[in-house]
Amino acid sequence: MKISYLRHENIDKKKWDNCIAHANNSLIYAYSYYLDAMSENWNALVMNDYEAVMPLTWAKKFGFRYLRQPVFTQQLGIFGNISFEKNITELFKIHKNNILTKIIIIIIIYIIIIYIYLYYKNMNQPTNSI
Repeated sequence: MKISYLRHENIDKKKWDNCIAHANNSLIYAYSYYLDAMSENWNALVMNDYEAVMPLTWAKKFGFRYLRQPVFTQQLGIFGNISFEKNITELFKIHKNNILTKIIIIIIIYIIIIYIYLYYKNMNQPTNSI
């Protein structure tokens, strides 16, 4: 079982759409034409020869790329025509030692620290109550 990360230009859209069409959990939001229309940037995780796929919609802010939910897209996830009785989400987990995972964790911690700082900063400011 092989899971590959594919950049947008390397995705075979016919195979992608065929996988979505035959998926047990097919949604319009996962078709390539819908993703192209709603997300400026998207890449994918693909299992074997498009047996299961997972769109990764992303944006870039302050030089950092991050995953985001596109507008008018209720939900995305793992789509495929294989049995979901197996814990397929385990197949798509990123390895713990992956540098990208470490960077994401650092960014999340940084955002939490900023949030806490701003929360306490606003708490100590006087209010204008009459």
